[in-house]
Amino acid sequence: MRVGLPALACAASLAAVAASPPAWAEYDGARSQVVESRTTRPLAIAPVEQEVIDIINGERSRQGLPPLTPDPRLADAAASHSIDMAGGDFLAHRGSDGSGPDERVAREGYRWRYVAENIGCGQDTPRRIVASWMSSAGHRENMLSADAVDIGVALATRRGGGCGIFWTALFAHED
Repeated sequence: MRVGLPALACAASLAAVAASPPAWAEYDGARSQVVESRTTRPLAIAPVEQEVIDIINGERSRQGLPPLTPDPRLADAAASHSIDMAGGDFLAHRGSDGSGPDERVAREGYRWRYVAENIGCGQDTPRRIVASWMSSAGHRENMLSADAVDIGVALATRRGGGCGIFWTALFAHED
């Protein structure tokens, strides 16, 4: 979902879930709580998040675009949405509180003039989620937007849920 530009339909991507997904946040539906989240670890970018950023920046480089810079506020907004989707076992740009990506980014103190969001569900590796996004016109446009300069990526998993892995990537430019 893009805010500030005409939004394109964003189709949800589904794929097989690995037995042991490489996630840093996990929602245990049986206990109805987040087992681990961004707030319980250092603000450094987790390897799985960095790999997604690196793959996206590789795609941008092939198109002659500058790399996106990781922003902790965008990463926190992405984490809150991935955890929310895992907790509620849903895939949508609107959060359980009705918020959109623009509101979630603003809550983290990012004063955006451009923001776009990619979400996905079920892909078990960074390469698979980025490949899925690249095969969707709307997702691809978000990743390759010349308006984006910053990025935040996060995922959360849900044991016993349909998708298993929930991904969020935010692309933005601050005022």
